[in-house]
Amino acid sequence: MTDTAAAPSSPPTGPLEDALASLKRDLSKLSTRLKSVDHTVTTECKALTLRLHYPAFRQRKPMMSELVDTVSTYIVNFCLPRQQVADLNEQYGKVSPEEFTTMFEVLRQEAFDLFKRAHVATNRNGEAGELILYLLTEWLLEAPQIVAKMSLKTNTEMPVHGADGVHVRYCAATGRLYIYWGEAKLYGNLDQAITEAAKSIVNRRAKLTP
Repeated sequence: MTDTAAAPSSPPTGPLEDALASLKRDLSKLSTRLKSVDHTVTTECKALTLRLHYPAFRQRKPMMSELVDTVSTYIVNFCLPRQQVADLNEQYGKVSPEEFTTMFEVLRQEAFDLFKRAHVATNRNGEAGELILYLLTEWLLEAPQIVAKMSLKTNTEMPVHGADGVHVRYCAATGRLYIYWGEAKLYGNLDQAITEAAKSIVNRRAKLTP
């Protein structure tokens, strides 16, 4: 995950901060499925912050099924544009419980179908990693997603290149808007995953640097 600070000519106003704050969601329940590793590892890059997480264990075995069940509940928000989800939420209380449940199930099925089509379109299994990256970024960095990339992946007229996640966070202390460009790699070998992610980040920074 890399971030870019967009420094405006004047500090962002209150409405911008309020708008971004309204996009944040409470994801604290993820703490029961994803644990943090306390460490004192340092690198030569002072700008690098290393955060390590792992699936919760039960009787010395990772609770992968429970983790999958938990993260899958967020697939609607991950795959679909916020406005589409907001339009559904607007119907809560305006229609009968049965009708609202049906509308939600339709939306959820759309999200799952989109997730599956993205997997076929990209011919790889990185979507699961991108979903976890999305949750970690919104949860730990409190930076909401501003682009739902899944719909772009399945658009045959719009090839998708670049970041696996685009998130933003406003810092009141500095008056800056931080843009986070995410990179997700899903490998069975940790060293290979870190190496490939680092390569992708370096290549992206090279493209962003004038």
